[in-house]
Amino acid sequence: MKTATKLLLFCLAMVFSLTTLMPTAMADGFLDEEQQVLILSFLSNGASDLRCEDQQQINLTLDAQEDRPCYEQEAQQELEDQINRAFADATVQGDLGEWELVWGPVVTNIPEPGPAANAMYVAQNGNWYVVSIAGTNDSSLFDWIVEDAGVRNKKQKDWPYSDDGLGLEPKIARGTWIGLQILLNMKSSDKTLLEFLGEAVAMSGDETRITFTGISLGGTLSPVLALYALDSENEWAGSNSLTIDVEAIAGTTPGNEDFSTYYSERLGAYTNRIWNTIDVIPHAWNEDMLSEIPSLYEPQIPTPPEIESLVKFGKFLARNGNYTQLMPETEGMPGTVKEPVVSICEESNSVDIFQSVEILKNKILQYPARYPKLYKLLSSSEQWEDELDPLSRFSDQINYQHVEAYAEFLDVMETYCHLINDLGIPNPMPTTSMKLDQLEKLAATNLKWNKIKKKARASRVR
Repeated sequence: MKTATKLLLFCLAMVFSLTTLMPTAMADGFLDEEQQVLILSFLSNGASDLRCEDQQQINLTLDAQEDRPCYEQEAQQELEDQINRAFADATVQGDLGEWELVWGPVVTNIPEPGPAANAMYVAQNGNWYVVSIAGTNDSSLFDWIVEDAGVRNKKQKDWPYSDDGLGLEPKIARGTWIGLQILLNMKSSDKTLLEFLGEAVAMSGDETRITFTGISLGGTLSPVLALYALDSENEWAGSNSLTIDVEAIAGTTPGNEDFSTYYSERLGAYTNRIWNTIDVIPHAWNEDMLSEIPSLYEPQIPTPPEIESLVKFGKFLARNGNYTQLMPETEGMPGTVKEPVVSICEESNSVDIFQSVEILKNKILQYPARYPKLYKLLSSSEQWEDELDPLSRFSDQINYQHVEAYAEFLDVMETYCHLINDLGIPNPMPTTSMKLDQLEKLAATNLKWNKIKKKARASRVR
């Protein structure tokens, strides 16, 4: 028998054995498991930037209506509708297989009503359960200040669930601890996540697989929640057979070096940490990696002084925390600077940011009374372009490298864009088309910043 024929028969045998022995451990979609989990992680973010209609204004004209912050129940219903719409779609089923929403979604708004701080749901395909945790909501100060930046070393929390006998002192950031407690206390149909999973494992006739995933803040919290589930397995799962694994995407460092070491011992062999080498977020909060941020996009984009200041502040927050990434030896996907940044889901006739701004600039100059701050900025000089470049270019790059670069790298663009363009799932990445109110805020910020710089110069002269 020829070598090629033997190889072909061997491959066919492998495929047959996998499909025969593991029918419930693998989803049946066109995408592979890593790709499917990435899409499932995106779907937990639909409550971010969500606004609700004020029923008291229902009779007002469209221009006079204003939306309002959502209550948790409203946000949960909207997110549930989005997820069910995706799972019922024939194209999504062809890509992912047949998934069912079985717990959640649960959304926590802080304040209430207000922006969603955390969201989580569970999807099921056969004996495979995926726990998807939402990332940072750009509209949530609680996410930014408490969960993301709550890393002062004096406020780190001991990891109390381990007794490895190795003398380790694992600690996690206070913000990560708070996020973990929020997730553990979430309830759907009056059951916490682990209560639900415990019942699911008990009812399963075969070994159950549970995957924890999330992107951004979800990429930080998902491995921590998975580790908690593993360390407390006897309490909620008893002696039932299960495996726990993790697909953590673009997360920050949840804890110190001992926590990273302990995590590797417990879940290292079952963790797929995905990160982009020029994504800013996975560079926090390890001090050496923080130092790399200002030069991530050089030489294409020079380092804005504002970014250098933010990095210095980040180092101050993380000082002496000994923060270490989980699975620090994990090789990152090689990121590439992309300019202009246009969403991969926008039509090909999209224009770059400077074309958009030029069009808007000409319109604004026609209506000085309507946009006074913008008019003052745009008519007095051409510094508006300098303000957008390089800071805006750097910011656009942060957005792209933190979200859509992962969709491109893992080759799920068609599914990702189908969710956004055809099913109305919110795009987690801001587009380059800037709204007038965003420009107004930019102008106000720039004018205020210039005043501060002038005062600082004047004080130095004195």
